[in-house]
Amino acid sequence: MKKIRCVDFKVCCSGHGVVNHNGNVKVLNGHTTVNNHNIPKMRGYTSRKACQNKDTGESFLGYKEPDELNLLENPMYISPNCSRKEIFQKENEGLPPVLKHEDAHKLLFGIPGLIKGYMVVGEKNEKGRAPHSAGRSTALTVESITEQTGNGNFEQFATSGKKDSSSIYSKVTFGDTKYIGYMSLSIENLRFISLDTAIDKSAAAPRLVDNTFGDDLAKGIQSYIESINQKPDLKPTATFGKFFKTTGYKMETTVGIYLNDDAIDILVDNLIKLIDNLEIRRCSGWMTVDSVIVDYNDGKMMRIKKSETICNNTKPEDASYTEYFTKA
Repeated sequence: MKKIRCVDFKVCCSGHGVVNHNGNVKVLNGHTTVNNHNIPKMRGYTSRKACQNKDTGESFLGYKEPDELNLLENPMYISPNCSRKEIFQKENEGLPPVLKHEDAHKLLFGIPGLIKGYMVVGEKNEKGRAPHSAGRSTALTVESITEQTGNGNFEQFATSGKKDSSSIYSKVTFGDTKYIGYMSLSIENLRFISLDTAIDKSAAAPRLVDNTFGDDLAKGIQSYIESINQKPDLKPTATFGKFFKTTGYKMETTVGIYLNDDAIDILVDNLIKLIDNLEIRRCSGWMTVDSVIVDYNDGKMMRIKKSETICNNTKPEDASYTEYFTKA
């Protein structure tokens, strides 16, 4: 039987303008440097360059002119933090506010807590020491979503009022845009929710965890996953207990909650919908997803980058998700 280690995504998007600015950079304006040139996030770009003194021949590190850029060699991109935040933005609205370290586990009753992950740091005690943080490692790796056309411009602007050198500034702007990006959902990180610190962070305040708390938390997670299920034939379960995990040459014992294959199917289906509905509107620019290609990957990591023809666009009937943990 084939084992699916991850679910990978190729995301094709279109838009207009810049949605993820990088702020101002220092550039050369005539014989002086100015800090009024605004750029988007551009891969590999730096405003510094090697220069040579005409009189002495000495080399030094100077600054580029604001229009010295190649938008195909240094393409604009949307950062993983930006796109990850926007994917789960609407889902965050339904979650309770987490004000205390002891409430961190409540984030597991939602897709952001189960897939995106979180970290809640406890308050320091009288000795100035903070208790163990409560958190969950993200199951979703998001790469930069990279612009493909290089359809950018160098533009100068002026503020209102008196016109002098301080009122002039410049920007890198864009017209219509096309993007491609990749994401990967780790089954190992998604399937198991750690409730101790033996292998990973505890998803709940460690001092709260006992058999009663673990069973109740598992029932709550299972109930939430059932509530977002659109396929009646799927029977999700979340099981609390002690589990073994093989790490290298030895078996590690850990306590946590284990999700079955049906629970993973439901979470994957809902994640696909969230990615497909991704829209970003910022800084007078916008971006929307046109298509999502899915690969239920039972082979080499991120093979979707090399060829889409070898991808499993739907889950094969004879495949199951990889088992990383066994009940102790």
